[in-house]
Amino acid sequence: MNEEQYRSLCEACDRVLLSPDSTMERVAIPWLHIIREHPVFLENYRDLFEPTKGCHAVIGKLHRTFLNKAGWFRQLLRSCRTDGRPWFGPEKLPHSLDILFVSHLLNSSHAGQSLDFYYGNLPDALAGRGYSVAIALINHTGQAAGPLAAKWKDNRVTRVVLSRSLPFLEEMALRRRLRRESSKLRQCAHAAVVGLERNVLARSSEEAVSGGTLTSLRMASQIGSLVTQMKPKAIVVTHEGHSWERVAFAAARQAAPEIKCIGYQHAALFRLQHA
Repeated sequence: MNEEQYRSLCEACDRVLLSPDSTMERVAIPWLHIIREHPVFLENYRDLFEPTKGCHAVIGKLHRTFLNKAGWFRQLLRSCRTDGRPWFGPEKLPHSLDILFVSHLLNSSHAGQSLDFYYGNLPDALAGRGYSVAIALINHTGQAAGPLAAKWKDNRVTRVVLSRSLPFLEEMALRRRLRRESSKLRQCAHAAVVGLERNVLARSSEEAVSGGTLTSLRMASQIGSLVTQMKPKAIVVTHEGHSWERVAFAAARQAAPEIKCIGYQHAALFRLQHA
């Protein structure tokens, strides 16, 4: 993919994201957020400019459909095996909070440590100055959230670990919302002029029911619930341009319109960085 194609791809995806009929479900689609010009990242968009034909195109679409359905059934099984708690941590959470940080638990060895992998000692330093602070951790470890959250005890900064599953009926409700958005995008694709934008809309219709989109929408629900319960004055989120960051801010503002939303850029910026 050359630079001109990259720029046209960014513009086409942005038009879909920012159209007047856009919804939170659409913004939750990770595929629509072009983060940077990197060959590995852009591999997922190659077929828009170098389309496969014949049986290869059919096989590719069937493969994506199979992965989406398999991921959905795996999520249903996970929902049936868990107690449906949206997060794990202290039984009693603060009811009036100054700052809610959203961070990442990358390794189980980090559980119980006072230093946060992304924010360092900033949450503790703020707590030491009299601010009420909490951290919501996105669990990337593959391990159960409950035992990980239990490793933080008697810490002046409240920590909760987000669950990878909501109750069964809530998961079903999220899925229905995404299926409606998928159908809507498919209709938009049929009505669009043949070209890149039509292809983006058609692929977005498939990606709307992907596991990544469901994860983003679930996180929006969890962040919204945390904001409703803890009523923070500000929320701080690691900011790289991912879909979950945008829907987290949207959910926080729905729960508390006056909340301050702060994006923390923790990595280097590159030329043609986009989302």
